[in-house]
Amino acid sequence: MTSTFLKNKGKDYFNGKKAKVLVKQRNIGGDEINQNEIVTILNKTRDSGIGLDIESDKGIIICGVWCEQLELIKDDSN
Repeated sequence: MTSTFLKNKGKDYFNGKKAKVLVKQRNIGGDEINQNEIVTILNKTRDSGIGLDIESDKGIIICGVWCEQLELIKDDSN
């Protein structure tokens, strides 16, 4: 997902959508979400405008993931 695409969408557009992780992610507690895992996007971060907060099926939350490290999974509402 490009930063331009992210910036052009409203702050609630991504809430609840699914994405595939393109690069392994790790939170400050050391929990990891592996490459190719499917995650739920919780929301768009307020500070950078190009980051997303995500949650794995295991409940791991990572904040501020750069949008270009995620691939939005198409559904009927995209």
